[in-house]
Amino acid sequence: MADEDLELREEVDRRLLTRREVVVRGGGAAGALGFAWLLAACGGGGGGGAAPSGGGGGEVDTMTWAINGEAVAMDYALAYDFNTNVAVANIAEPLLRFDPHGRLQPNLATAWDVVDPLTMTVKLRSGVKFHDGTKMTAEDVVFSLDRHRDPKVGSYLATFHERVSSVLASGPLEVTIKFSKPDAIFPYALATMAGAVASKAFMEANGKKVGTPGVGIVGTGPYKFGSWTKGQEIVLDRFDGYWNKERALKVKRFVVKIILDESTIVQALNTGVVDGVFGTALSVKSVKGTEGFGNVKVSRGPSYQVHYLIVNTQMPPFDDRRVRQALSYAIDKAGILQSTWGGIGESPIKSPATPAMWTFEQDTFKQAYDALPSFDLDLEKAKALVQEAGATGAKAEMLVALPFDQEQALAIQDAGKKIGLNLSPKKLEITDKIAQEFAGKETRPYHLSVSQWGSDIPDPAGNLLVPFYSKNVVTNNSAYHNAKVDRLLEQQRETTDPAERARLLSEAQAVVVTDQPWIVFYSPDSVMVLNNRLGGYQIRPLTYWDPFAADFSGTA
Repeated sequence: MADEDLELREEVDRRLLTRREVVVRGGGAAGALGFAWLLAACGGGGGGGAAPSGGGGGEVDTMTWAINGEAVAMDYALAYDFNTNVAVANIAEPLLRFDPHGRLQPNLATAWDVVDPLTMTVKLRSGVKFHDGTKMTAEDVVFSLDRHRDPKVGSYLATFHERVSSVLASGPLEVTIKFSKPDAIFPYALATMAGAVASKAFMEANGKKVGTPGVGIVGTGPYKFGSWTKGQEIVLDRFDGYWNKERALKVKRFVVKIILDESTIVQALNTGVVDGVFGTALSVKSVKGTEGFGNVKVSRGPSYQVHYLIVNTQMPPFDDRRVRQALSYAIDKAGILQSTWGGIGESPIKSPATPAMWTFEQDTFKQAYDALPSFDLDLEKAKALVQEAGATGAKAEMLVALPFDQEQALAIQDAGKKIGLNLSPKKLEITDKIAQEFAGKETRPYHLSVSQWGSDIPDPAGNLLVPFYSKNVVTNNSAYHNAKVDRLLEQQRETTDPAERARLLSEAQAVVVTDQPWIVFYSPDSVMVLNNRLGGYQIRPLTYWDPFAADFSGTA
């Protein structure tokens, strides 16, 4: 197994796509593996308490979950896709966690404090044990965090640490983090796999074998690595030495089944071979189809995702804001939600930053959101804007890949025709389309692209800073450049005052929405399909950072 393990790790090291691919694929495509992208989050501080209890029902011998692609590795530094994280997030826990409403809470850390603009201290929980029985120390935390900045590791989450200059053990149960520049959003990184902790001794002893099928990883989470049979399943066993006694840990064994074919997943849900699956592994048609099964239920909740049209702001005729606005006015966004996504979501959505992301200063964000232009369906206004811009008869191509991309593109094509724009879909393979959208170049080779996006953190900055800050060359897929927006987004990142951050983000949002570099159709719901024999877990937007298996129990 040693040679196979090293070959797998070398294969992982060569891969250049992340969880972002799965977001783009939207829910019916195979799993993705990826390049790390810039995070965004808001500051937080201190506190006590632990995660909420799991379900109050009985114990469950085995819970089986489906993923639709192979995991990358059982390594938190490479856990940045919807398939890998299902297993790894239950093995290696982060210092902080998100509650169901996206608020930062203690976890392996009991408190965190921004001492000054360039310094943060983290107080660690005492008595936490790794799966091998050894105690977690500050040195384990330092080593775990430092791995993200080690180019030899190749962490997919490295950019979460881009402003970190050092991590030091400042006490037996304290860590001090120094920054090269103020970073009010960094605390959110500590609730993702960018803040996960594993055993230093184990990682040093195993080197590049860490995370491979024959080795796995030793963390502190509610489940410990059991086995990984590539292409078949990952088995995790309950860790009876788990520190958080408020979580009942009713599931004794958690089995993750790797099932590439979507129809096979649906059949397995119907027969009870699989107990559950998240909506990221199924198309909307399959989710709707499971609603007729008597043995499962479909849970839905808000998300931080949007389905939208990328508009290249540097390529004629869309370098003219009036043409972008015209196309937005011409598209029946609520109609697209119904016809291509079965109505499972919210539309219209005025901003790329969905209302579900208002996890602080909600009144400020709501007031700002209500004041945004809505771009409701108005063909006459759209025609007038196209004529005013001298763009009548202009031709453009739309990149599409997935079946629902093509369905949405046909609706957009029809809308364009009604206002004097000739828009033609251009089908690409999904990897080719992603490569163009996230090319890492100042310019993009397309006019339009039908796409999807999701924030990794519960903060409006996740859908504003990442895609619209012009220096984020990779993720600025609309080639958007606005000096005022750049200034506002820089300022919000360097202030720790939540009210001021909300004001700055809202001001930037108003400019972005008026400019329409993205035409947002809808925000799809977060979805979970679950066997009726299980309960206790509440679907949430950021499930992929969460040790969710710990909260399930039997319903009998």
